[in-house]
Amino acid sequence: MGDATLINYTTRDFVSKAEFELYISKQDSIFMDDVISIFKRAGMLRRVVTKIWNREDTFK
Repeated sequence: MGDATLINYTTRDFVSKAEFELYISKQDSIFMDDVISIFKRAGMLRRVVTKIWNREDTFK
């Protein structure tokens, strides 16, 4: 078998902007360089967090 390329795409809905920002700040504190290097050794190519900004009163 050849190498498999997988993409994990997860959407999260938050009830408020404050909850969304708290989640992002926790992600920033958890995914430090040492954690990212473990994931890279396991095959992760990149990690991206994207905010959906074009929907009013929606925090995704």
